[in-house]
Amino acid sequence: MQDSFSPHVQVAVSHPLPPYSFTNVWGLGWSRWRASFLPLFLGTLIVVAVYVPLQLPNLVNIPTAIMGAKASQSAEAAQNLKQASVWASGLAGVFGCFALLWSIFVSLPILGGFVWMGVQAARGTVPSVGSILQGYRRFPTVLGGVFYSVIIFLVPYLLAIGVALPLLLSQSGWNLDQLSQLTNDPESWDGGFVAALIIAAVWVAVCVVVIYWIGLRLMMWLPVVVDDAGPRCGAWASINRSWQITRGSALSLFGLLLTAGLMTMFTLVLCCAPYLLVGLPLYITLYGLAYAMLSQQETARDASATPAQ
Repeated sequence: MQDSFSPHVQVAVSHPLPPYSFTNVWGLGWSRWRASFLPLFLGTLIVVAVYVPLQLPNLVNIPTAIMGAKASQSAEAAQNLKQASVWASGLAGVFGCFALLWSIFVSLPILGGFVWMGVQAARGTVPSVGSILQGYRRFPTVLGGVFYSVIIFLVPYLLAIGVALPLLLSQSGWNLDQLSQLTNDPESWDGGFVAALIIAAVWVAVCVVVIYWIGLRLMMWLPVVVDDAGPRCGAWASINRSWQITRGSALSLFGLLLTAGLMTMFTLVLCCAPYLLVGLPLYITLYGLAYAMLSQQETARDASATPAQ
């Protein structure tokens, strides 16, 4: 992918940042999180509140599960369960459609705004709570970025299925039901099926690694879109920019995401308060720092590669 950004654009940074590295991100993350603690905490509360309605489809099944535990006690309870299941299915469909629309028109742009708050905090500018609406200001481009990302991820995903499934089906007479029975009965496996299973597993593992590597290279497209300090760009240009600025840093970004994710999970396990106060706000600050440092580096490289006019 080629960078579609003009090399003459200079990104304004409130405080110069050191070059990107795992240690530089973690070393600066704590101080930048503390400096913007209150707005990041309020942004976290908004993000958590916005994601609560997405759980409605799951809540519908709770009464059905309770009734299912009593269904064996009487015929009346079994009949009530049957009727409840019909209602639950209908409600789950309605809430599922609602959750899809909510995620597109509310959760996604709010997430983009929260990312922008993290980038602002990373650059030494205390964000305002109103920055959480930045995703709506770039909403069409955010949607386009999601569309292109899904298309890109579909390629290795379809390759994984398109090779592994026919390989296994060839060992079961191209019968999907027979393949299901065969996989559930290890004693009936012959040498050919074992070899096909190993090859398919290795191939799927390779595709999973490729998918994750692509994810690391594309993880910066959303901050590129919402970055007010950078040039406005389209959805595909943001994908290109993310690919460009993350070159040579995929392994380091993997380590950063792993450690930041473990930190966030640890605060979540402790209780809601540490997660809201430290876990998620610090995570978004680290993410913003990684983007700000990588973007600053790429801008400097572009400037140095541009001949003087």
